[in-house]
Amino acid sequence: MRQPIQVRTVSTPVIDTNGRAGAVTETVKTIYASVQPADGKTLDALNLARETKAAYVLFTDDVVIIPEGGSPPRVRLFDDEFEVLKCEPWRNGIIDHFRLVAVKSPAVEHVEAVFE
Repeated sequence: MRQPIQVRTVSTPVIDTNGRAGAVTETVKTIYASVQPADGKTLDALNLARETKAAYVLFTDDVVIIPEGGSPPRVRLFDDEFEVLKCEPWRNGIIDHFRLVAVKSPAVEHVEAVFE
């Protein structure tokens, strides 16, 4: 069953000619997705060089852009914050949509604690 999930994306600041960083903006987009626990094969494919506390796979009709070198988009699942590390087309032969992989790592937990 699909549920509404908010995706928060933070822009990477642009550096002006004086070397100062410009404004950072946050964009919030609501997607509708089904959520399933990620299996070991999915996590192995990410080649993460960090510990993962939990991970979920989301299936949705919406594309979520994963910026290179910037902060990954974040979603809130089960009262926890997760980073969306992958968005790929998923074709099951019936209805094509997108498969997102959202991961909670100790680093995400630390950031939440600092900003609370």
